[in-house]
Amino acid sequence: HRLDPPNCGPQMNASVALKPRFLPRMRSTSHGFRIIDDLRWRSWDGAVVDVWNVACDPGAHGEYLAPDPRLFMVLDINPGGRLDLAISDPAIHASLDHLGAMAYIPAGTTLQLRADGIDRLRHMDVHFAEADLTRKFGKALDLSRVGAIRLPAEDARLATIARLLAEECCAQDHLDSHFGAGLIDALTTVMFDVADKTNEQKRPGLSRSQLQKSTEYIEANCFQSIRLRDIASLLGLS
Repeated sequence: HRLDPPNCGPQMNASVALKPRFLPRMRSTSHGFRIIDDLRWRSWDGAVVDVWNVACDPGAHGEYLAPDPRLFMVLDINPGGRLDLAISDPAIHASLDHLGAMAYIPAGTTLQLRADGIDRLRHMDVHFAEADLTRKFGKALDLSRVGAIRLPAEDARLATIARLLAEECCAQDHLDSHFGAGLIDALTTVMFDVADKTNEQKRPGLSRSQLQKSTEYIEANCFQSIRLRDIASLLGLS
């Protein structure tokens, strides 16, 4: 599938009638998947969330490639159904068979998917603009984590935030856009383990007595050459 607002017609969620700044560019070939409900999608700063309801014919399968990273989450699946996911390089396989099962696929990674025993499937994709991730989090964002495949992606906090995003995406009456944008930031923070740099240990400053000593030394020697190591020695610093 490919999300393209100008061509969505009646399937487009009315709350996102304006074309967002970022759009996912998924290339796919699929067989045996049939959309059975209106596409629901929302756009927030640097991310697009879309929710799909599909019916699956026996042996339904597909191959998907996108230049942007994305999170895939199962929202509903019939009992006994299983979604087999595979990535060839590196060789990774996983099965998603329950509500809340997730997978994270980095940019430029080809995903192969096959439905086993699935009659119906409801799932969500969260597409991220990698440039916006860097803009938001700067050096606190570990790009190696952004490029790491998580198949499956198991995290209770991640699942809770993702479910809230799906509910907001499908709601008839949407909350203020800050709610969805905050969820996107929370999802990103948890998924990529973005650390709080504000709490990093900082080198302590001079004490009041050390500051007074150094000031007195500078005033007493202001017409002479003052070296930093002399002040450090005076204060007992290395």
